[in-house]
Amino acid sequence: MQKSRRPLYYLLAFLLPLITLSAAFMQLGLAPFGSHNLLISDMGTQYIAFFTELRRHLLTHQFSFYSFSLSLGDSAFPLFAYYLISPFNLILLLFKASEVPVAINFIILLKIAMIGLSMAYYLQRVYRKVSLTTLLFSTAYSLCGFVAMYFYDIMWLDALIYLPLITLSIGHLYNTKKTGLYFVTLALTIITNYYLGYMTCLYALCYFGYLLANDKTTGDSWPHYLKKKSQSIIQFSLTSLFSGLATAVILLPAMLGMLKTSKEQLSLTSFLPLPKFGLDIFTQFGVGGSNYAGRLHHPPSLFVGSLMFLLLTRIIHTRFNIGIPHNFGPILVLLWRSQTKMYCFC
Repeated sequence: MQKSRRPLYYLLAFLLPLITLSAAFMQLGLAPFGSHNLLISDMGTQYIAFFTELRRHLLTHQFSFYSFSLSLGDSAFPLFAYYLISPFNLILLLFKASEVPVAINFIILLKIAMIGLSMAYYLQRVYRKVSLTTLLFSTAYSLCGFVAMYFYDIMWLDALIYLPLITLSIGHLYNTKKTGLYFVTLALTIITNYYLGYMTCLYALCYFGYLLANDKTTGDSWPHYLKKKSQSIIQFSLTSLFSGLATAVILLPAMLGMLKTSKEQLSLTSFLPLPKFGLDIFTQFGVGGSNYAGRLHHPPSLFVGSLMFLLLTRIIHTRFNIGIPHNFGPILVLLWRSQTKMYCFC
């Protein structure tokens, strides 16, 4: 691979989603290309006030985690821990208080561009090449369905930047027994937003399990194989545990603050293994299957495009020799077509 092509590769990985999203902003007349803004849903009712207050704290150097804006006065640390720890928020210092909505648009643009750059780095390290294909996949990841539906929950985007790095670090730990990269990336993910952080922890567990299963030979029994891989399993488990404990400086005060609210009232029925959704969950696989109105009352979100779902069935069939019904593919194609039509005429 020509190392001289890497700077251009990473530059394009950053610019492609940035230019694409900027063109969409320009078409919609969104700031800084027009007079409209993204103050919708929680962005308009909550986040704008939080970011404005954060900007004031940073400029006046008068940090206080106690606020009279919360009921009759309470700790604001849980609020800061969940919404405001991202380093991208420092961009607020470049704008006036009245320009915070414009600053938020710039932060969204920059975060999504960084998502593309992070994925491009992962693809280059894994496949050892720079090509148009990897750029297309990194751009697709940066503009995926999750980003399209939840970009206004701006604090969640950081997790998508770290996710490719965590995936890379887990493979690095598995292959080289070096834990430093995984420890740092997982801790940063949890600190910047612990809500997406705990979901990333579940992903890390699933991905490490996949690496173990993928490395197992046919003739090796599971007990013998797991004993052989015990060092990697112990390293992964301990590193995950210590990385989580390292974030206690954020998680513990946030938890203590949240326990003073209605968050402490847990219903045991929420943990029963009973589905609360039906077959309508599969409508999300098609283009236009998700929209803003559907985010208010919806089944569990599945941000998987129909094309990726078709590829997955093909991989399952090839890898595990599991038979796929001959009419399964046409059914999925029809589902995609129906969702496309619904999208076009809405």
